[in-house]
Amino acid sequence: MITKYSSKIGIEIILIAYLPFISLFYFVYSEFNLIGTIVIVVLFVFITYLLLSTVYTINNNSKKLVVKSGYFYRKIDIEHIKTIKKSKSWISSPALSIDRIEISYNKYDSVLISPKNREQFIQELSAINPNIIVEI
Repeated sequence: MITKYSSKIGIEIILIAYLPFISLFYFVYSEFNLIGTIVIVVLFVFITYLLLSTVYTINNNSKKLVVKSGYFYRKIDIEHIKTIKKSKSWISSPALSIDRIEISYNKYDSVLISPKNREQFIQELSAINPNIIVEI
């Protein structure tokens, strides 16, 4: 069975992502710089693509967690996940909210994500790997 979880999107991330573009667009457009306007619109579309394409997929058959955000793609073996804990880190990651969880796996690897249905997401991972230590 495959379950997809979209990312929770926080207003703080939207403001950080879009406010500079809106300001730049106003400045460039008021000077009527066509090339600058096109560049800003392309960047705006790219940021929107990243926001809308962030998804976390759990595959029960292969026991894999796939984290995808735009061109960022990471496959994690659920049986290698050690801990899941709450995080408020602002480090750049495929998490679109500061209400994040950190998944530690293998020996030194980790990823920050922000699934919408966090409790259900954690329960599904724990059902596949009951050895996961959850610190929420």
